[in-house]
Amino acid sequence: MRSGVPVRIYSTFVSVNGEVCEAHQGSMCTFVRFAGCNIRCSWCDTKYAQKANSGHLTDTEVLMEQIRVHGCKNITITGGEPFMQEDALDQLCVDLLREGYNVSVETNGTYKFEPLGGVNYVVDFKLPSSNEYDKMKVNSPWMSLRYNDWIKFVVADVPDYETACATMDMLDRKGCLAQYAISPIFSSVSGNRVMQWLRFDRRFNVVISVQLHKLLDLSEPD
Repeated sequence: MRSGVPVRIYSTFVSVNGEVCEAHQGSMCTFVRFAGCNIRCSWCDTKYAQKANSGHLTDTEVLMEQIRVHGCKNITITGGEPFMQEDALDQLCVDLLREGYNVSVETNGTYKFEPLGGVNYVVDFKLPSSNEYDKMKVNSPWMSLRYNDWIKFVVADVPDYETACATMDMLDRKGCLAQYAISPIFSSVSGNRVMQWLRFDRRFNVVISVQLHKLLDLSEPD
């Protein structure tokens, strides 16, 4: 019997994809939340999963059994930061693809990686308001991304927006293939204001990503 790779998981649960991904916002999916994160964003909404010793220790074989029970073919792997446990992440993705699952991985942009064929990646680019902007200058994964992958900018104010635009322009000049999304922090800036900025700047290739799960008041199960 094949043994699984050890992995620390905070939770698995079924909900809707609240943000951009290949399966589209609003699609039903099984979330697999990895425990532990290597950065501390100021506006993080999953602080409970930041500590490396949070959640519980299991292995990828047991995790696959839990995923099968949920019965949903769309899988979103998030965190925490999944690439902190890269061996387990790779094995889980391979196992999921082998069984015909649609796999999306959300990551914070601090880890350079080679995309796995068949997996969709949503990579954050941390802006100044996150207090982690300096981490974006190291081990950048941006140029390895493909057209079905996303780079997401969480915007709280004008400096964030201007930094996002400058970053998109720089990545375009270098030939980045990924799609771009801006996610407004509604407590700081409205989606309407972000739309006005994008329209004025004629950035018609940028998607506004609203956290749909929050609008629907879908909290993560305890």
